[in-house]
Amino acid sequence: MTLTIDLPDNLAEEAKQAGLLTPNTIESMMMKEIQEEVNAVVRAQRKQ
Repeated sequence: MTLTIDLPDNLAEEAKQAGLLTPNTIESMMMKEIQEEVNAVVRAQRKQ
């Protein structure tokens, strides 16, 4: 799958310089965020 995102030039350049625009890094960041969302849903369900 191909994903296209629009970023302001300065943010894109900073992310590129920091090595954050590689496929592996983006995948890792997305997986982390997905897991955090899942955990938040589980915590919310436990409070009910």
